[in-house]
Amino acid sequence: MKLTRNTIFITGVGTGIGRGLAEALHKLGNKVITSGRRKERVEKTLKAKPL
Repeated sequence: MKLTRNTIFITGVGTGIGRGLAEALHKLGNKVITSGRRKERVEKTLKAKPL
């Protein structure tokens, strides 16, 4: 399985494992599409580490 240059959809990016996965996979050069229940937390994640 290749870990770079993929398009990945991750839910729960506001906190915890979802956020950590989104950040790590983006750093590897993937396009990350995000989703979450709490808009404020998702926006906070996107501002901290642009995905």
